[in-house]
Amino acid sequence: MLYLAWTTVSDANEAEQLAKQAILKHLAACAQIETIKSFYIWEKNLESCPEYRLCFKCSKEQLNSLQAFILGNHSYKVPEWIALEASQVSEKYLSWVQGSSTA
Repeated sequence: MLYLAWTTVSDANEAEQLAKQAILKHLAACAQIETIKSFYIWEKNLESCPEYRLCFKCSKEQLNSLQAFILGNHSYKVPEWIALEASQVSEKYLSWVQGSSTA
């Protein structure tokens, strides 16, 4: 099974460090970073800020370890963590993910 997992951070350096470390620790096969603009309510105020969204692709076996790593190294008080199982994945790509995300 392939999982896609997302989090957001406010700093490009933090995004890059989380992505690189997750890959080097074999917690995910791939990490992508994109710039976004977020709107949300925080402490009863409407907030808007640029953020960096990280998307990780990992196997089911690595998902809990990836989550623990991201949440343990995240700078936000309430970090976003959303993970979904992919419903369709090519066999070749899934095989690569499974091979890449295990130590």
